[in-house]
Amino acid sequence: AGRRAVLVTRGARRTGPADEVLATDHGPLHGLAPVLGLEFGPAFGGVIDLPARPGHDDLNTVLDVVTAPPGPVLEDLVAVRAGRILAARLRDADPTPSGLRVRADATYLVTGALGAVGRELVVDLVRRGARRLLLVGRRVEADLDTAAQELLTRLRDDGIGVGYVGGGCDTADSRRQVALALRGMPPLGGVLHAAGTITRIPAVDLDTARTAAALRAKVGGAWWLHRLTRDLRLDFFVLVSSVSALWGTEGYAAYAAANGGLDALAAYRRSLGLPAVSIAYGPWAVSGMADGDSRDRFARLGVGALDPATGCAALRDETPGPEGYLVACPLDRPRLD
Repeated sequence: AGRRAVLVTRGARRTGPADEVLATDHGPLHGLAPVLGLEFGPAFGGVIDLPARPGHDDLNTVLDVVTAPPGPVLEDLVAVRAGRILAARLRDADPTPSGLRVRADATYLVTGALGAVGRELVVDLVRRGARRLLLVGRRVEADLDTAAQELLTRLRDDGIGVGYVGGGCDTADSRRQVALALRGMPPLGGVLHAAGTITRIPAVDLDTARTAAALRAKVGGAWWLHRLTRDLRLDFFVLVSSVSALWGTEGYAAYAAANGGLDALAAYRRSLGLPAVSIAYGPWAVSGMADGDSRDRFARLGVGALDPATGCAALRDETPGPEGYLVACPLDRPRLD
C-alpha cells in the first residue's frame, strides 16, 4: 500500500539550448506516462527525465523524489538538471505566427496525406502556394476512398504536380518508392508527417506486437524521414502529434506513446540545429476523427474540438521554445485543471 511506480528517462526533454537529446529513445515513455496516470491512478507516480549525461547531484535528486513519503502528487512530469527539479508548464504561444514558408519551386512531402486531417493540411499547403506535392498514404491509389480520390483529381485538374505513393513509410519497399519519386521532382522544401493509426487498447492489454504497430507509422516513419532529409536545407519539418501524449487519453496508451516519440524527435532535431516542430493537436471536428459522443466527452473535460481552419492556422516552421513543441487545442483551462 502507498507504493507508486515512477518512470525515469534520460535525455528525452530539452529544457534549454544546452540540453542534449538522445534521439527518440525514451520519448514514447513520456507519451505513455499520462495514460498510465489515468488508468492506474495513485499507483503511478509520474515521469522524471535526467539529462543525457547525469551527474551525482542529478541522481541524488531523483532518489530524493522517488523515496519521498507517499502523499499528493503535485507534479507528474519533471526534469532534473544540475540537481534542480524543473516542472513542465503550458504558456500562451504567439497568436500571430509567421506560418510556413512555402515556395512554388519546391516539393513538399506529406505523409498520412489522404486521411481526414491530412486532406485538410494538403489543401492548406496549396493555399499557401505549394505547386509540387509528394503525398504518402497507407492505401494504393486504386483503393483510395471517394474523398481521397476526389482530392487527387481536384489538385491535378488545378495544375498541381502531385505524386502519390501507397504503403506509408512503414516498409523498405515503400520507402524506396518515396526516395525514387523525390528524385524526379523539384528539390524538397519541407516535410509534413501526419501518418498514424488510432486504436483503442488499454495499457493493461498492450503487448509487444500492438505497441510496435502503433509506433511503426508515427515514430518509425518520422525517424526515416529525419534520416532521409537530415542533410537537406529544409524550410520546415512538421510532425503532427497529439495532446494524448501531454495529458493522456484513457485507453490509448500505444497511440500516446507514439506521439511522445514524435515530440522527442522534434527536440532532437532542434538540438542538432535542424528545423522541427511537433504540434500536439486536440481532436479535429472533421469526418473520420472523434465522433460526436467523443467530442462531447472531451468538452466536459475542458478540451474543445478544432475546426479545420484553426488547425491549419497552427502550422508553423518555428517555435520559441527549445523543444520545438506547440499545443493546438481549444481549452477551458479551469475545467481541465
